[in-house]
Amino acid sequence: MKIIIYSAFVILAAISGTPFIFPTQAGTPTLTLTVTSQITMGTCTAELLDDNGNTTNIIAFGNIYISELEAKSKIKSFKLRFTNCEGIPKRQAKVTLAPRGTACAATNSAAFANNIPDTANKAQHTAVEIWTTRTPEGNDSVQLQCFNPNTQLVDISAANGQQYVEYILSARMVVEPGQSSSAVTTGDFTSPATFTITYE
Repeated sequence: MKIIIYSAFVILAAISGTPFIFPTQAGTPTLTLTVTSQITMGTCTAELLDDNGNTTNIIAFGNIYISELEAKSKIKSFKLRFTNCEGIPKRQAKVTLAPRGTACAATNSAAFANNIPDTANKAQHTAVEIWTTRTPEGNDSVQLQCFNPNTQLVDISAANGQQYVEYILSARMVVEPGQSSSAVTTGDFTSPATFTITYE
């Protein structure tokens, strides 16, 4: 959202060579100046891209075997790309991910649940984790929390002009926390979530 504040002020200046202006003297008794400005909030352009650099809003895994869920070996990387960042004093973005219209995979769980209704062809006891690096649980990797969303700071100081900043993320399919692979059923999986990005 762009907030625009219009401001205007007038400066009046009396100009005289002496304390008084006599009718016989020629001159300009006053000058007026009007200044207007348009104040806007700084912002960036943010896009969600798949690992091939294509704009998307879906991270599609395709077919997954139950054994891959158990091994936590099914991973898809993706990224947020920031461009055209202007007027942001600290040159940083705050990124938060929260579930949209769904619950977390288990009570107080960091993983995101399968949102398909139980009456449909739902893969029971499955979940997805979101991490802040290409390899989940790698060096400096932080898991984005479903139950208690945690905000991550992203340095966007290089995202200006033709330059951009990419914030690498990954999704990993897993067995629902507290369950075993024997409880998993075959079926479909979907888990809507929303990134909220603020700038400062």
